[in-house]
Amino acid sequence: MNAAAAEQTGAQLSYVTDAAGLLSENENMLLEKMAESVSKKYGVGVYIVTVEDYRDFHSEGVYKATYTIYHEYTMGEGPNRDGIMLLLSMDDRDWAMFCYGSRCEYAFNSYGQEKLEKVFLDNFGENDWYGGFEDYVKECSVYLEKASAGKPVRASLFYPILIVIGLSPVGSSRDRRCNMAENGNCIKKSNRERLRLRGTPTYGTNRLFYP
Repeated sequence: MNAAAAEQTGAQLSYVTDAAGLLSENENMLLEKMAESVSKKYGVGVYIVTVEDYRDFHSEGVYKATYTIYHEYTMGEGPNRDGIMLLLSMDDRDWAMFCYGSRCEYAFNSYGQEKLEKVFLDNFGENDWYGGFEDYVKECSVYLEKASAGKPVRASLFYPILIVIGLSPVGSSRDRRCNMAENGNCIKKSNRERLRLRGTPTYGTNRLFYP
């Protein structure tokens, strides 16, 4: 792993851990530098992990695998180990996002995580791994900057009003059915799974992106 990262955070993995081999050496290096810069600037670790099969870490689901990796490898920035991790499991083309710590949850609430996923899922549907990861890190920087200014990404008050009166806002879920399509083939999305328990971190989205 990156020795500097280990010395500063105690983390046992780099900011980018590409066990599935989706990135070139140069792409890995560029993303590592980008993620490290964002993590150090805001005190919230921004991590990318790819694996062949999440079941190697937890058999009960990809989000539990992400949780397990985060804690077993002591990921996170600062004494409270704040961080956000995006995990891709290539055996089933599955993924999860995991946010840990009060600073991370302030910057990335449930609504924010749902918006965040939109910036990379279209890339992943086209097997553009570097592009998706780059967009993820850049968008994390935007979210963290807004949170540091006391203006975190939050749902507009106007949004629920549209739902109540029966209108469909622009960009509704019906428009997102193909956002994980691969090579132009629309796919069915699995149900969104979110888990929030008192005293535990928030789990992010869990969806399949089958070809």
